[in-house]
Amino acid sequence: AELRRAFDLLGRLLAASSQAVGVAIVGGSALVLQGFVVRSTRDVDIVAYVEDDDVAVDSPAAPTLRTAADAVAGELGLYDDWLNLGPVSLLDAGLPEGFLGRCVVEEFGSLRVYVASRYDLIHLKLYAAVDQGPNSKHMSDLLGLAPTSDEIDAAARWCARHDPSNAFAVDLASAVEWLGGRADV
Repeated sequence: AELRRAFDLLGRLLAASSQAVGVAIVGGSALVLQGFVVRSTRDVDIVAYVEDDDVAVDSPAAPTLRTAADAVAGELGLYDDWLNLGPVSLLDAGLPEGFLGRCVVEEFGSLRVYVASRYDLIHLKLYAAVDQGPNSKHMSDLLGLAPTSDEIDAAARWCARHDPSNAFAVDLASAVEWLGGRADV
């Protein structure tokens, strides 16, 4: 409810400045919005701006969004960086094929939020879980998504393209096997 309240206020502030913004979100906030997990999250992970039905690293609306987000933080007592653009680096190697088309789209005034689908969250959470370990919140989130072995295998193939290092490959194979996928993916 608090997350939706923040998005609603953000969308109204953007509308007041005559600015429409589209963002694609991943992480805990995407899980919470869709009811996959019940937990608090400190921020909203923005993986991309969405313009003209495509993902982008930047947007002409970025300064207006930042100003409005700062106002929302002050009004609702949120962290200053409650809108986190850190995950935008995932665009360097690419999101899972068809990512944007699978997103659940929610409108909050002049803010359009593209929420990563369950399928894509499985990919992203597997990548984060392998990177941060089996006891991380990412593994817990991944288990909450109850992925099938086929979904784990597809996610593992995507993860392997993002980090081709031997150390990551060993950890990925171990995680995939533990989760019921094929370790040879």
